[in-house]
Amino acid sequence: MTGNQPFEPVQNLYRHGEVVKRAISLALGFLLVSAGVAAGCASFARDAAAEQTLAIVSRSIEAGAREPDLELARAAIPGGLFQLAAFAAQYPERAEFRALHADALCGYALGWVFDDWDAAALAPTPADPATSAAADRAAIEARLGALLERCVAENLTRLPGAPADDGAVAARLASLGAADASALLWIAS
Repeated sequence: MTGNQPFEPVQNLYRHGEVVKRAISLALGFLLVSAGVAAGCASFARDAAAEQTLAIVSRSIEAGAREPDLELARAAIPGGLFQLAAFAAQYPERAEFRALHADALCGYALGWVFDDWDAAALAPTPADPATSAAADRAAIEARLGALLERCVAENLTRLPGAPADDGAVAARLASLGAADASALLWIAS
């Protein structure tokens, strides 16, 4: 120690403590900025994933519409319905997935299940109601009814400000316009 600076080691420790405090402060600042950037990146990644998924689903729907083998297309629809429901649940903020699911559900009900019901209804009525043909007809009718009920319910949720109370549906329908035509088309079908 020099004679004119008796507390130099203490001052060095104090300076060292300030350096450590500053380093900790900078590290915490860096962590906070990194957390903010990571949150922004996560949101960006989620939006990008939703966009890519929507593009893939759209191309898949187009490919299904061009499929010449109707039985193959029909067999693929139920799995696609589950996937669309999962995408709608995964991305609830994206109305496009709910719309695609509702359209696919209604298209399946009105196109395929209704066709089965129509064929069963046109078939000769079995003499014995306990036969498998009568049971098949009842099962198809129940399935069609359940699908159409879901079709209407899902399309009602597509309407802006859709009421939770079924009694308010008539009042809500009176306020709809041209922008709501797609959802109403399925309900009217």
